[in-house]
Amino acid sequence: MDKLLKAFGLENTLHPSVRLMNIMLLLVIFTTFSFLVIYVLMAPFLPAIIVHVFYLLLNLHLIFALRRGAIQYVKIILLTSFLIQLSMAVFLWFPITTNYNLYYLVVPLVAFSLVDYNSKIDLTITHIFSFISAILFLVSKTVTMDFFLYQTPQKAEMLISLMTIVSVIISMKLLFQQYAKDQYKYQKELERLANTDSLTNIHNRRVLYKDGVIEFDLARKFNHDLTLLIMDIDNFKMVNDQYGHPAGDQLLIKLTDIILRHIRKEDTFFRYGGEEFAILIRKSSLEDSKVLATKLLKVVENESFEIEGNTLKVTLSFGLAMYSDEYKDFDGMMSAADNALYTAKKQGKNRVEVV
Repeated sequence: MDKLLKAFGLENTLHPSVRLMNIMLLLVIFTTFSFLVIYVLMAPFLPAIIVHVFYLLLNLHLIFALRRGAIQYVKIILLTSFLIQLSMAVFLWFPITTNYNLYYLVVPLVAFSLVDYNSKIDLTITHIFSFISAILFLVSKTVTMDFFLYQTPQKAEMLISLMTIVSVIISMKLLFQQYAKDQYKYQKELERLANTDSLTNIHNRRVLYKDGVIEFDLARKFNHDLTLLIMDIDNFKMVNDQYGHPAGDQLLIKLTDIILRHIRKEDTFFRYGGEEFAILIRKSSLEDSKVLATKLLKVVENESFEIEGNTLKVTLSFGLAMYSDEYKDFDGMMSAADNALYTAKKQGKNRVEVV
């Protein structure tokens, strides 16, 4: 299905309901073309052929209308034309033994998958189409027509029945599968947004506490080395006041890139506050952690930041705390690192202080 979407230039569609409409339209085009072949070769009933040719062209038109953003138009025409074309086949030329009326079961699934639940109009349309399809399905099961416009040959009737059942099952399976996949992606994206700093795209304060608690418990259980490094940009307020907040944001982004290039893969970098950052350093001695902090200090101190045509020099202050039994929990370790950072600031900035 993804290959078919790509062939129509629809693989990058982001909105789940639009993607489902694309899939539904492709399924309808495929099944309509298949039934058209059966009509032409095995049951040459001209009205049915004309209707299905028109229906095929209509759905191709809807594919391209969807690419132009006519979502509401496509949604209504898709459901309306589906019910009209289906009802013509069920009540005018297909006997109940072809099982063609099973397509009525797909209508509520499609309608509720495409609905915008913030729109009363969408909800109303969905309920109306679902109700109509349920009524038509029940009528088709209870009311037997005495005659049809065309007597379907037995072989064609059997083939139509088989194809109807298979295509309904496949359609419902694909729609459910795509809906579940989109919901999973949506959930993962929500998790990413909840755990990521929107400016620097690194982990945020929430993840720092979550990971910190886990790492603290592991260090206590297995006696691992664990160091928390908190750093702060010196005189950052002056950057914002002199050059503006956009310049301050650019500085934070560029600083993040520099730090990420100089820490280990097993260590985790977080944006802790406005201009404060933190690093969880796993299985590294306090001395090695202090060497890392000093290295970062020197790297940033020697870096020239080109921000909106201005060259800025930046320094950092660091506070380090290593896990020990004296800390009751991770909050205690955080407080110790904060106190060390405060000492670094008080002692003249651009330095590393260790608890």
